[in-house]
Amino acid sequence: MQDGAPPHITRCVKDVLKHHFTEERVISRQIRHLWPSRSPDLNQCDFWLQGHLKPLVSCDQLRTLPDLKDSISRHVLNISQNTLRSTVEHAILRFQIVAENDGHHVEHLLL
Repeated sequence: MQDGAPPHITRCVKDVLKHHFTEERVISRQIRHLWPSRSPDLNQCDFWLQGHLKPLVSCDQLRTLPDLKDSISRHVLNISQNTLRSTVEHAILRFQIVAENDGHHVEHLLL
């Protein structure tokens, strides 16, 4: 899925996606299967993992890109099974709420 951001819909990106996944499996702007306007973000990495990792990684003394990659990997590996289970359960609840609200944004319902 591509969210329609300009870098995501350039010709070269769309060509690569179509080549690797076929046009039938790509959801994007300006491709046969359109990304729904104002669709909610259901990507765990966007709505949970990034927020979880940012404060942990920012506390580390990072000087190089390999340092950053190592820090992210270390913190991801330290996420407990209970935390991951809770995240998946929350995602399932989020998907159900989105379905009940015809695919519209639901963040205001999750507070």
